[in-house]
Amino acid sequence: MQTEQQQGKPDNPGRGPKPVTVSVNGQQVEMPKGEASGAEIKQAAIARGVAIAPDFSLFLRGKDGLEPVRDAEEIKLKQGLEFKAVAADDVS
Repeated sequence: MQTEQQQGKPDNPGRGPKPVTVSVNGQQVEMPKGEASGAEIKQAAIARGVAIAPDFSLFLRGKDGLEPVRDAEEIKLKQGLEFKAVAADDVS
């Protein structure tokens, strides 16, 4: 049986998934690759100094405009995704 290293994959014992960089309100936020909830995305942005609050509404910028992301909704994170977070009373 081949190890991951022998198959050409890095052998990273004890390390999580490679991070991806997304943006929230134009500011870069590094997150672990995989899935994250809307609430987790906001928390990561807050931890990195983005001026938002947990009760802000989160939107994902897509080809058809902004799509709402609920706090419990899981999003598959990809490099370069763009999110917008706005105060709940300022949704426009």
